Amino acid sequence: MDSSAQQVAYDRRVRTNLKYLDEFQGCFIGGAAGDAFGYPLEFLSYGDIIAKYGESGLQHYVLTDVGEALISDDTQMTLFTAVGLLIGKTRLMYRGIGASYADYVADAYTTWYDMQMGQRPQYGAGWLTTITELGVQRSPGATCMTVLGNTEFGTPQHPINDRKGCGGIMRIAPVGLYLHRADGQNGDLNQLYETAAEIAALTHGHELGWMPAAMQAHLINTLAYSSDSLETCITQVLQVTEQQFARCEHLPALTSLVRKALEFTQNTRPDIVNIAELGQGWVAEETLAIAIYCAVKYQDDFSSALRAAVNHSGDTDSTGAVTGSILGTYLGYSGIPEMWKQHLECKDVLLKMAHDLCRDCQGTEYFEPDEQWVAEYSC
Repeated sequence: MDSSAQQVAYDRRVRTNLKYLDEFQGCFIGGAAGDAFGYPLEFLSYGDIIAKYGESGLQHYVLTDVGEALISDDTQMTLFTAVGLLIGKTRLMYRGIGASYADYVADAYTTWYDMQMGQRPQYGAGWLTTITELGVQRSPGATCMTVLGNTEFGTPQHPINDRKGCGGIMRIAPVGLYLHRADGQNGDLNQLYETAAEIAALTHGHELGWMPAAMQAHLINTLAYSSDSLETCITQVLQVTEQQFARCEHLPALTSLVRKALEFTQNTRPDIVNIAELGQGWVAEETLAIAIYCAVKYQDDFSSALRAAVNHSGDTDSTGAVTGSILGTYLGYSGIPEMWKQHLECKDVLLKMAHDLCRDCQGTEYFEPDEQWVAEYSC
């Protein structure tokens, strides 16, 4: 194939991949919006929230003096998950060799940790190292910081600890967008579950630290590439999750809580009552259940879903982030109200990362049409 024909084929692949850009950008912006909305409430009780913001709770962003809604470590680590995936793929395409995606994501997290600590990064993480906001500490999780500080990581088979906090699930959405794509690229469904579990288990070793993350990744994947209803997608994901993790001791605790969340969407009790019974979101299975409850109950109303997801006692930035990523993928970027797009810190960074993850690395070691891509995603 001559160079002009190669360029035409390259451009066609890029255009085909960008077919799903609305879903990708919806996922990134939706997740960041929920994170930024819930971040000011993270350590407040429901009573404190009502006392401070009124009977209906917080209804819109809390802005800084410069007019920004600040993202937390949830969105920061989501971006570093995405950059790790793309660095791994770029190395494979241009050099013909590569380790697992989890290995590259682990290096990206180590870079994020170094930035958080004001240290010179040990590893490259593409262009994200130039974004100073990603090095500002926004209540990073103790488990993640401890593991990353020791630079020793776990796997589902060899856990690093017995932690099951939501630090694994809140950062996993890019895996669901990127793997098991509708165009047949980047592996199959088994690889999606395996990779999501491995990436969560880097820092959270309990089965309920990484199983909900894998389930969330599959849900994001199904919503991005399917036209089925939200409830149908969740039902399908539940069934596959039960097959994938059939031998896991704590699987029933996860699936029963998710089914309870779905049942609660049909009752007439106040959201705060239903959410309190599901938990507070500090652990991953509760985060997922609360997010599914809010997303399903308010599936055509992004704003109401986020308000339900953050106005409660618990880990509000994470329940907001996971809810936003689910509904943002389902509704697309075009379906997110403008009020959640305005004033969002790192909005342009999020949109670019979503674009690049959607586009994917299209070069090879034999044909390099995009020097900028190589510069941004080589290691």
